[in-house]
Amino acid sequence: MAEYQGNVIIVGMGRSGTTLLREILHRAFGSQRVEYYHWPRDYSNKRGMNGKKHEKDFWIICQRDFRDVLASGIRNMIQRIPYEDVMEEYRVTENKIPPEGFKKFRVDYHYKEEYYDYEYFIPEHQILKQGHKMIDDGWNYWINNVDYIFCYEDYMKDRNKVVTDLMNKIPFNKVYDYPVDDLIGQTDVWLGTNPQHASNGGKINGWSDVFSEKQEQIIIREFGGWLKEQGYIKE
Repeated sequence: MAEYQGNVIIVGMGRSGTTLLREILHRAFGSQRVEYYHWPRDYSNKRGMNGKKHEKDFWIICQRDFRDVLASGIRNMIQRIPYEDVMEEYRVTENKIPPEGFKKFRVDYHYKEEYYDYEYFIPEHQILKQGHKMIDDGWNYWINNVDYIFCYEDYMKDRNKVVTDLMNKIPFNKVYDYPVDDLIGQTDVWLGTNPQHASNGGKINGWSDVFSEKQEQIIIREFGGWLKEQGYIKE
């Protein structure tokens, strides 16, 4: 049996750029040598290592403004399964009115040839529930073992620079020697066939589409330490 040479492992919170990065690295290193995981249980189930990092693997964690991560994640969930009962909690109805100061946003979709157009809002307890899951299992679990932090905002500001830097950091030989522009372009190709994945077009500060100032303050109250540590808000 051939000796294990190590893989590139992408970890971190969903909606933080993990799929984008996966498509770039698939293009360079091949799909067999690139894996990605949002949750510890998925990593343990696949690897059978109780979540422990293999010494030959190179781990990359994706970082993005947590307000965008949370907003995009919940909005994407609504878009994927809007017709299921679990979404009733988010839907604005005669009996389910948002608290004062909570933002309402509209999601339209087609399901079984029917067209739906509803307003939604994100309740406080779901902000806290989903937020703690993403921070506890999607960031804190991984961060002490990573070899590189891929910052989504830096990538959007200068894609060529960030991808070039990353390619220089990964200690494996590329399978395909594509130019950096081609690696970046692959993400647009993937999104063209999976348009629903970017629930708000991948915008920076797109969280303001679904969170009001009052809801933002709930996030800052609970998760402001992370936002300050990563430089997204100031003291």
